[in-house]
Amino acid sequence: MAAIVGLLVAIIVAVVWGFVTKTINENKGYSGGFAWGFFLGLIGLIVVLCKKDNNKE
Repeated sequence: MAAIVGLLVAIIVAVVWGFVTKTINENKGYSGGFAWGFFLGLIGLIVVLCKKDNNKE
């Protein structure tokens, strides 16, 4: 039972990371970005934050 709860918590955390990185990536003018956060978490967030802003001003 504890393993199932742990797995569900890990999946929920991964989904949250995914949506955070997707939102940041799309605000910078790129498409996608969910996988960076889902699979890599904090490292994916750092990668997305380091991307150049692609929006035309």
